[in-house]
Amino acid sequence: MSEDEIIDLIFNNQRDIRQGTAIRKENNEVLNKLNEIEKLLQYLIKSKERGVQQNVSLCEQILSSAYVILDDSIGNISRNYYVVELDSSRKLITFRDTIELLNFYFSQTINEQDLDDKLPKRLVPLFRFMRRNGLIYFDYDKKRYLIVDYK
Repeated sequence: MSEDEIIDLIFNNQRDIRQGTAIRKENNEVLNKLNEIEKLLQYLIKSKERGVQQNVSLCEQILSSAYVILDDSIGNISRNYYVVELDSSRKLITFRDTIELLNFYFSQTINEQDLDDKLPKRLVPLFRFMRRNGLIYFDYDKKRYLIVDYK
């Protein structure tokens, strides 16, 4: 299918009259190709964003998303960072102050539902990630969330 035919199909300016099924088939082909192009563009955009993030400092990455998960080994990390090994190669890194702030909100709430309302929006992604991955849990005896200590 030539470029002119694709453009004609997109704008419904067909030069010759065809059967309805043939037109629908060609329209489906065009839509499938457009979907492939969109997926490719999304992949390229994501890979470009990853490339840009790798050139940004660790502090800036954490500031932009509240936490970072690194796949590679990292050298010496300042004491201001909180590091949790997720598995043999991946590590969760955030600021110690952020963890202390989470602990503060954990101590202020007495049930699970109140925390969702009181937690600042910036901490919600970190909280959800940690809860989903078993790094925090709700202790029903103490009636508060606790961070799992792996050390």
